[in-house]
Amino acid sequence: NTSIDRLIIHRKSCPKYKADLTDKLSNLTKSKKETSAEPASPPPAPAPISETNEPISVNLLDKLLVEDDSDRNAGSTLVGYLNDLDQLATFPASDANRLQKDLLKAETDYLEAKSEYFTKMNEISELKRTVTMLEAKKTQLEIVKLRAECE
Repeated sequence: NTSIDRLIIHRKSCPKYKADLTDKLSNLTKSKKETSAEPASPPPAPAPISETNEPISVNLLDKLLVEDDSDRNAGSTLVGYLNDLDQLATFPASDANRLQKDLLKAETDYLEAKSEYFTKMNEISELKRTVTMLEAKKTQLEIVKLRAECE
């Protein structure tokens, strides 16, 4: 959860904090953008939401608002990266069709090779079975030969 989600959930669940935070957050975001353009000036501290709040909870709320602002800036760069990826991912129709045909050909070649592999494996297993049967027959003939010699 981001800090703004936690604030919204907390605000909805607690009647003590019914104040609308949207204006405060937008003002904080605007002031943050202005301070990023002017690095010499310190960032303005957000005003307390309500006079009935205890100082500890106001400080905690201020920290959460600053944390949310930094999360929001990270999200905007993520959106920028996603837009760049979308632009890179758009292929012309001819390239997409060619790539799709190449993929289909590669899948067909793979399935043919797989079929040949299993055919060869089947032939090998049949040959092994034949060799085993011939060895069993040879053993039976040796047993018969040894019995004949003993009699």
